Amino acid sequence: MKSIAVALLLIGLVFAGAGYGTWAIYQDTETSEGNSIELGTLDLVLTDGVPVANGQWFIPNAVPGSLYNGDIKIINNGTVDADHVEIAIELVCWEDDDGNIDNGRAWGPEPDEVNGVGDLPQEIKVNMQYREEWIGPSATLQLENGAALGDVVYNVYNLPAPPRVNGDVNDALWNKKYGQFDMYLWIEDTGQPQNYWQGDVCEIIVHVALAQDSSQQILSPYGFTEYPVPVLPE
Repeated sequence: MKSIAVALLLIGLVFAGAGYGTWAIYQDTETSEGNSIELGTLDLVLTDGVPVANGQWFIPNAVPGSLYNGDIKIINNGTVDADHVEIAIELVCWEDDDGNIDNGRAWGPEPDEVNGVGDLPQEIKVNMQYREEWIGPSATLQLENGAALGDVVYNVYNLPAPPRVNGDVNDALWNKKYGQFDMYLWIEDTGQPQNYWQGDVCEIIVHVALAQDSSQQILSPYGFTEYPVPVLPE
């Protein structure tokens, strides 16, 4: 998760005026005091209905031909409006040495596709979409349809930002003041033995960021390719 603080400046001015007469000089000075700088916030909240959205697509014992899906709700819990949301996908595949991913990346032999057998990122297919739920359920932006997950890695999708809810996450959830990122995954059944999948793990990392104005690019400086904001059909 990533958010940006935006400064709203209340600027104190010192006013000075001088009046000049024929025989005398008159001077009046006023000072504006007690001025302050107030920082607004972009507070990004990611949830799937529980406090955090980590492990959203945790798929144990995955097999070719199976379909999996999940969603992330994106909420601006801050005090200032956001201009856009950026979403990017990162994929890390490895062969686990003990079959237990709860103990972290226990690296075993190289993933099989490194040796020319199979291609896990190309055999994981994906449909991704972004739903502007604050507008209505029909306001859906199709990002990818049936693409290989490896082909969408490191792309940045610039998407419309939901309205701020200013500290009331429950209001956002109840009144759908959020953007919803949906992802459907399935492992392609190639019709050939896919034993090279056994013991392999692919970690899907979803990066989400809020930006305050259109000139800000948060994810793209880190090697991602920026995609423009999709346009809904009339």
